[in-house]
Amino acid sequence: MMLHPIDNMINFYFEFKVDMLLNTSLAKNSCQVKYSFVYKDFDLSESYNDVITNNDDDSIDNQFILTPQYWYQKVNDYNEQDKRQKRDRKHNISINDYEYFKNLFITHTCHMCQARFNYKNKPTLDRIDNAKAHTKANVLPCCLYCNKYASNRDKNEARLMIQLRRFALKNGLPMTISDQQVYQLCRRDMTGGISYVAHRQNIAGETKINKFIYDRDSNTVHSFDLPYVMTHKEQIMINNE
Repeated sequence: MMLHPIDNMINFYFEFKVDMLLNTSLAKNSCQVKYSFVYKDFDLSESYNDVITNNDDDSIDNQFILTPQYWYQKVNDYNEQDKRQKRDRKHNISINDYEYFKNLFITHTCHMCQARFNYKNKPTLDRIDNAKAHTKANVLPCCLYCNKYASNRDKNEARLMIQLRRFALKNGLPMTISDQQVYQLCRRDMTGGISYVAHRQNIAGETKINKFIYDRDSNTVHSFDLPYVMTHKEQIMINNE
């Protein structure tokens, strides 16, 4: 009888909140369990912005200070956006709001990812209600990346995806390559289409997990060890990506 083994499988996957009716493939279910371990420390309200900043970026000298010229340009840009979309601009932000937003960008972080604003990570204004214009009551400070990614998506869903991406970057977790320049750099050494085969020996308790990082200045990819050590048994891994 297969009922008992099936019940065991259902109970096992249920423990990791895997929906077996949605994921009928056992391989996919196993993958879901694997990632439940990987992301067990993920916290939506946590800041994972050390992956995009360093100590120099967060220094007082590099703190973003809104200038009248920059604000004038942003006000014009936002008004043009609302004009094109035929939104009511009666109460739009104006040049007179300069001091308010100058202080806001200093005292607040990105409402999506909690990143501080600096000259590498300049602030923008994200509309709370996308159907309304850029009024003072309808905008929140936001990173350019977060603002562009969120676009017209559901705010909660966008924030979740942004935070998951930064958590993955911080912990060196597998991700889809989304940077065309990085892809082209890796692609040069690939043969047989877009397939890339990596052979590596992992030894439990000894082998450290690696992370790749792209250096834009030298246009190279570097591998370095993370403080995390492999915990599974010794084996030869062959990854096809």
